[in-house]
Amino acid sequence: MDFLRQTNEPLFPKVLWNRPVGANRAGRLLLVGGHSQEFNAVGNVYAAAQSAEVGECTIVLPDALQKYLPGDSNHVFVPSTPAGSIAKDATAQILSLAQDSDAIALGASLSSNSETATVIESILSKTDKPIALFDEAFDLMKFHPQTLIGENRLIIATMPDLFKLAKHLKIGISVSEPSLVGKLNIIRMLATVTKSQFLVYGPELIVVANNQESVTHWKPVPATVLFGVASVLWLQNQAKPFEGLTTAAYLISKASQELPEERLSQPELLKIIGKTIRSSSGQF
Repeated sequence: MDFLRQTNEPLFPKVLWNRPVGANRAGRLLLVGGHSQEFNAVGNVYAAAQSAEVGECTIVLPDALQKYLPGDSNHVFVPSTPAGSIAKDATAQILSLAQDSDAIALGASLSSNSETATVIESILSKTDKPIALFDEAFDLMKFHPQTLIGENRLIIATMPDLFKLAKHLKIGISVSEPSLVGKLNIIRMLATVTKSQFLVYGPELIVVANNQESVTHWKPVPATVLFGVASVLWLQNQAKPFEGLTTAAYLISKASQELPEERLSQPELLKIIGKTIRSSSGQF
């Protein structure tokens, strides 16, 4: 199967030209993460989602963090464990918030606490909402990997993450060709078996969704930028997830190429991403 190669121009400019505007049309994202020892990652994913102009983003955090963070209508604090991670008593509240959202993003600063794992498993198994998964979600669900996959799942991962996921799912992978073609073959096979959609990051950004594939070259940036921007473009293009994810890859690649190495910080990148979205959709 041939793959599409994205250059300095977006493969799907209409995704940007016709992007939804306004809170109701631009989607509501529920972002779950954080624990008492680390909450920067979830905040950075939130900032990236805002730069991608999500309609509304709500962050669910353990209440052990409440004393560190200012009051904000976008923050929802739920019961925490003695160790400061999300407790199982938070399950019903998070499931209720999930029902009022259009998609969920899981993985930023999640603790490996067994109670948190129980909460995440409940979210994955009890809601039919689209769910984007990344980072710590894969280790947290290693004992229940089947909950990670399905038709309404987006897996944002590195190749090593995929090898771990395949091992947990007992899917045999042959690593005989460590090339782009070899990686595409592995991701394609996993997409077929799991029925999930994939955005794999490494030397390049690889999108595999709906039996289509694209490759975008970039200068690697903080992963939280990728998590937030991809989750939003995927949420906003549920009817055409391949086009949405490939456009997310374009936005991140463009921002990374415009900045010198010493300025590849999240704030600088997000400024360019936001500007690109606004100019492409005629908001300037």
